[in-house]
Amino acid sequence: MVVTVSLQKGSLLYILGVVHREEGVGDLVYSWLSRISPAAVTIEFSRYGLTFRKEYGPLFRERTESVVQRMMDEGVDVDKDILSSLLAVVEQPGEYQGALRYSGEMRAPLYLIDMDYFSAARLRKMTELFSEENLRVALLESGTGKKGMERALARLSLRSGLKITDYTDEMLIRDRYMSHRIAVLMKYHRGGTIVHITGWRHLADPYGVFEQFHPIKVFPYD
Repeated sequence: MVVTVSLQKGSLLYILGVVHREEGVGDLVYSWLSRISPAAVTIEFSRYGLTFRKEYGPLFRERTESVVQRMMDEGVDVDKDILSSLLAVVEQPGEYQGALRYSGEMRAPLYLIDMDYFSAARLRKMTELFSEENLRVALLESGTGKKGMERALARLSLRSGLKITDYTDEMLIRDRYMSHRIAVLMKYHRGGTIVHITGWRHLADPYGVFEQFHPIKVFPYD
């Protein structure tokens, strides 16, 4: 079940499904965490991903901004939405920033519980992705108007129950790994409420990985 208005007392686990890299997601996550007041927070984010962005994020941002400036000097239009999306990839995720803010204010532990393996496999390709040649191709004015499409797709999928996007084998492996870590943390926190922050696609949970916890699933945009 996905709830959007009222919260149910007595639940040990809430799963908060967000749209990654959407503007304002940090404030949204912070607001919902403040509303639920969990004893601890877990997030679909890895230690490797955090460390990589701290070390290399400024470098990729500087490179991107340099390419953008040269393109503008050449009179080439740059797609601002794509630029924003590219920069979001190398920055700390907004949902992590919102959770970190809540954690600091309420002294509630924040656990990064995603697998390092898949993060490393993707992020090691960032140098190639952020080459000047690739950036120039990606940043060309596209006029696609895709801003907000991800949220609309999520809402349609969750409301209709239709399989609009794939739940991949990788997602299953990662969810099983994260559910194991959540089970351990629930024992450690002795019944305190935990909020797990994840991408909205994981709310589908077609294999029932999280059903053992009888979670309350929240799509926080409605």
